[in-house]
Amino acid sequence: MTRCTMAAAWPRLGGGLALALLGACSNHSPPYPPLMDAVQRGDQEFVKQWIRDGHSVDVTYSDYHVDSAIYVENSGGRPRGMTALMVAARSGRPDIVRLLVDGGADVYAVANTADGAEPRTAFDFAADTLQEHLLEEQSVATGPRRSEEDAEIALYLWRRPNHAKLTVKLAANFFALCTAFCNDTSGTDADANPALGVAALVSFKPSLAEGISFAVYRTGGLERAQFLVRHGVSLDRVRPFGVAPRSTASEIAEQVEVSDFVSSHSKTDQADLDTELGLAAHGMQPEWVAHLLARGANPNVRAGFEPGNSMTAAARNCLRLPPPSWAQEPAATMVRNQRTVMDQLQAAGATIDKLPPGFEMMSCCRESPVQDHQARICTMYGFAMGTPDVANLPATPASAQ
Repeated sequence: MTRCTMAAAWPRLGGGLALALLGACSNHSPPYPPLMDAVQRGDQEFVKQWIRDGHSVDVTYSDYHVDSAIYVENSGGRPRGMTALMVAARSGRPDIVRLLVDGGADVYAVANTADGAEPRTAFDFAADTLQEHLLEEQSVATGPRRSEEDAEIALYLWRRPNHAKLTVKLAANFFALCTAFCNDTSGTDADANPALGVAALVSFKPSLAEGISFAVYRTGGLERAQFLVRHGVSLDRVRPFGVAPRSTASEIAEQVEVSDFVSSHSKTDQADLDTELGLAAHGMQPEWVAHLLARGANPNVRAGFEPGNSMTAAARNCLRLPPPSWAQEPAATMVRNQRTVMDQLQAAGATIDKLPPGFEMMSCCRESPVQDHQARICTMYGFAMGTPDVANLPATPASAQ
């Protein structure tokens, strides 16, 4: 497959990769849009000359007749009406973004997929990329911090007037906006700060609470939560969705502190507390579980996102590793924490219900050998080690008989 025909697979490839492949086709006939090609390559001189020559800076891919083998704008996955400014924002090119805006680019233009399901402005493309890079950087300690250029672009575009037209995705990227801008350095009012601005625009949407949740229940989240409260953003319905297990003592302490802060600055009811316990159990975090139990969380209430109670949430995980890896970190701590959490919940009166079909722990218990802590969990559920067929496992856990 050539690079040009590969580019036709845009819905299956990442946008940046497809743009790069299309750029490689620029010498073919019919041509790849020259301004887009220059923007993608970071060719500032070409962009400056394009503007000096009086060409439109708002050309889109649709303005060029490109062979369908290398151009797939009309497919369901490729945005229609994508401008050079959007390409620059998506590609992390702050200098070119400024050139295009100074040259008269429409910052409010909206691209969309053929099915109309994904409208996005240049600001939205910048926020999308910012979110991708932030998540990558959280999982990799070293390497380029590409999110800094994305944040620079988002902040620059936000300084344009009429914020309601500047973004159409609104709450969808609030995690990225708050991670980057929930600090006084980025501005303390909605006009200057994108995070506060978007929060003001969509304060009525449940999706905002989810975005805040992802921002504050991560490393450094306490300061973000305090920033939002200082500036009048509600933390109601903010809960630790998708929280990864913490490993260091300082991270664990911050998790508990964030939980307390959110609870003291929001309308928290018993159902919220019980759901948070399920999330803490699923995340294998003993300190957090102990803290929530002490606050009165009920371990036998359905965990909100699980088919069972908090014990079922804790039993969902299974760490498959060969025996030599059992004592290595972080695996050893994760498995030990899982057993500790389940012991805590059982001591608090949690029932041990039959696991729903498809739970990973079932297949773990079928294997032999099993790590010691996981063997204990299997025993709690009445699973014999190395049982070849889940259908042969007891219908009722031994400890519940």
